[in-house]
Amino acid sequence: MKTNTILSPFSYQNFVRDFWEAQPMHIDRSDALYFKGLLSAEKVFDFVHGGAASFPDVQAINANKALEVADYTIDKKRINAEEITRCYQDGATIVVSEAHKKFQPLQDMCTQFSRDFRMLCQTNAYLSPAGNQGFYSHYDTHDVFVLQVAGRKKFRFYSSGVKLPFPEDTYSPENKADSELMDVVEVSAGDTLYIPRGIVHDAIASDGEPSLHITLGAFPFVMRDLLQEIVQVAAECDVRWRTSVDLKPQAHDPAQLYEQAGSIFTDAIYAEALSRLADEVALAQLTEQIAVPEFSLQSRVTVVHSRVFGVERLQDILKLRVAGKVLCFEAPMSAAVEAILSVAKIRVNEIPALDDEQRLALCQQMAEAGAIAISNEA
Repeated sequence: MKTNTILSPFSYQNFVRDFWEAQPMHIDRSDALYFKGLLSAEKVFDFVHGGAASFPDVQAINANKALEVADYTIDKKRINAEEITRCYQDGATIVVSEAHKKFQPLQDMCTQFSRDFRMLCQTNAYLSPAGNQGFYSHYDTHDVFVLQVAGRKKFRFYSSGVKLPFPEDTYSPENKADSELMDVVEVSAGDTLYIPRGIVHDAIASDGEPSLHITLGAFPFVMRDLLQEIVQVAAECDVRWRTSVDLKPQAHDPAQLYEQAGSIFTDAIYAEALSRLADEVALAQLTEQIAVPEFSLQSRVTVVHSRVFGVERLQDILKLRVAGKVLCFEAPMSAAVEAILSVAKIRVNEIPALDDEQRLALCQQMAEAGAIAISNEA
């Protein structure tokens, strides 16, 4: 599922301009089947009963009744399917953490989201009985997209919170002591609800039917991350930033230090820092071994655009980012890669700038990374 599907009918540009990091956004689609291909309650129960589920990947949470891990596990690890089902029937929400590692449609969605938004993400799944609440009010330290798959859920927003918290700024219940209810939004099957990080909220499944929703958690790089990466790149290039700090107050002239610090903000260092952050997004993607068919110089090559996170030239190096890997090419390979990416299809023997042995080796490398598909059809 592509990012524009999650945001539709909003464009990415309008969403970022009007809502991102600023305020919640509810997209009411009136289409109960909109997210049906992502997950279902039946698939959640199949996973729980399949024998592979374990704590803490799967948990039972009930805001109205304290549950111990031993209540629904064997040896506080393996999920006892009958007991966690009993907890669910008694009002508990079943939570599947990192659901994208268990359900392929969610992994595909995460890959596309990271590619389009250029940030890390993960998914959790929440299956709640009708009229019940899993978690107390809280804020998240990452941005959240709620994708309501089935049923309805009321989200309540409160006045307290932290403006764009860091990951380490975890929520404390006492922060809500003087807060007041600000808004209530009911999401129905097929709806999207965006909640910026730091906004206090809770949720309760509406009466009538169980609620299943997926939270797509987005983990953007913030300005602090970029500055840290810039300093890291500068320190690798300039030994002055690797010397020890003298802690005596009189040891340094602050004005001189500020002037020296300005030298790290060069176009080259800035570009390298951004490039490394982009690498992190690509490398974090789940990937699998790709079987490459036998092929020849007459085989056809097609770019798999859904797996390509970007291509970037940094001086003499061409970086090709794909899901799970970053490939780096120097000339003449770099020119050949650019030629492959610029056309819909190309025969192996038509790839420019290389001899036949190099053409075959390049295609093998790109195919193993998932950047291209190879066909032997005429």
